[in-house]
Amino acid sequence: MVLVQIVWKNLLRRKIRSVLTVVGIAVGIGAVVSLVSITDGFVHGWKNMIKGHGVDLTIVKAGGEANFVLNTLDESLGDQLRQIKGLDSVTETMVDIATVEDKPSIMIFGYTLGGDYINRLKIVNGGLFTSKDKDEIILGSVLAKSLKVTVGDEVEVERELFTVVGICESSNILENGAGIVSLQRLQKLMNRPGKVTTFGIRLQNPSQLPEIKKEIETRLPNISALSSQEFVDENEGVKMAQALSWGISLIVLLVGAIATMNTMFMSVFERTREIGILRALGWRKGRIINMIMQESIVLSLCGGVLGIFLGMGAVRMLNLFRQLRGLIQAEYTTFLFSEAIILALLLGILGGLLPAWRGSRLPPVEALRYE
Repeated sequence: MVLVQIVWKNLLRRKIRSVLTVVGIAVGIGAVVSLVSITDGFVHGWKNMIKGHGVDLTIVKAGGEANFVLNTLDESLGDQLRQIKGLDSVTETMVDIATVEDKPSIMIFGYTLGGDYINRLKIVNGGLFTSKDKDEIILGSVLAKSLKVTVGDEVEVERELFTVVGICESSNILENGAGIVSLQRLQKLMNRPGKVTTFGIRLQNPSQLPEIKKEIETRLPNISALSSQEFVDENEGVKMAQALSWGISLIVLLVGAIATMNTMFMSVFERTREIGILRALGWRKGRIINMIMQESIVLSLCGGVLGIFLGMGAVRMLNLFRQLRGLIQAEYTTFLFSEAIILALLLGILGGLLPAWRGSRLPPVEALRYE
């Protein structure tokens, strides 16, 4: 009987234990797939938002790239930036977190009337602001659906009533789940007169980005000019989400390895006499190790494949909740699936290594005596 057949026979004769091990690994891998895919979707959303606004450089306070929501710049800085040659446009924007109706922590964007950001919005119902000072708001389609409001309705933002003048549809979840008001109205609402969060710069010639970036940071030493990629990579929220994903992956690796190791130890313990017979028949230590390792790896790989589907299913389940519907956008890539399979493979190797070594070390005579 070939080794592969022996491996499958050993796994199938302890079906319940094998299934429980596979399910345990699958749950862990599924958690990794769901969390990492949501994190990747979040990062992708940031990139899409910046690129969708046609921005080549984003200006933040030096050191403020980590958390741009808390970043504060003087609005007058825009006049200094416009004096630099090679800039096609400079658009200030403000971002803050507010309570909208009964929903806390809703992102609110403050856009300049006539600026690049507001002009690039895709309005699917209603229109733009009629004045920079009026209590008017444009809602992302997901937020409007969640609040069950439409154009002409009023919503409460930080205990002040705003009239919904438009509903916008965006290619990213950030704007879809946010509210947009005029820059001046958001400054007043948040008591931050004359302050902005960032400046978005579009270049006349994008190929000159490195030179203009250097010139901006030389002229204005207290600010940082970030490309779209840098702005996303340096964001504190993105870093925390990515760190959380890796942290959970490591925990899953540890817990899964222990679970697999426990299963394989029990298997070796129960088959002590059988292993002794195999050793007496001439099986070398290496072949015993190979058999036990294959059993461990097969269990883990089955758990990895099942975990991928569990992770995708978990994301779909989250989107069924009314509070989260449309706000979660997962991004599935070949790299993510490969990472899940490799993680499962590592679980099999780590979980089977010690039991395999233990099984190969059993003296044939003592093993044959074992009852």
